[in-house]
Amino acid sequence: MREISNAWKELAPLLIDNGDFKAPRASSAKPRAKRARGPVAPKPPKAPKAPKPRAPSASERALEGEEYEEDGVEWKVLAVRWCAESGLLVVWYFDILEAEKGEISEEDTVYAIESGAAFDCLGISSLREIRQRGPGRA
Repeated sequence: MREISNAWKELAPLLIDNGDFKAPRASSAKPRAKRARGPVAPKPPKAPKAPKPRAPSASERALEGEEYEEDGVEWKVLAVRWCAESGLLVVWYFDILEAEKGEISEEDTVYAIESGAAFDCLGISSLREIRQRGPGRA
């Protein structure tokens, strides 16, 4: 067996050099299963993509200015805005009577939303929640 192997080692280069024998190209060879060469670290899970910011549609903006009652409290919808923190459209609203008691105007509440100020009469909820319990639902 050793003699055949040695003869082949001598003969193969001669056959290849004069073109009588060509080894198959690696690309045409049958694919082989890859062997693991030791422990392979698992791939880290992909982080979920953050939703793209979007402007509210006309029907969503139509909620602005609507008033509704829930649990004996009169609410008025101020604005529908994108919230980067939650990745959702949110609805800002305020307690009408509480604002009147505190002499807070609607303009003050809109300014508070834009500036990040806080009033006790202001509330924020997801658009979905407001559609379930808000204007026309109570």
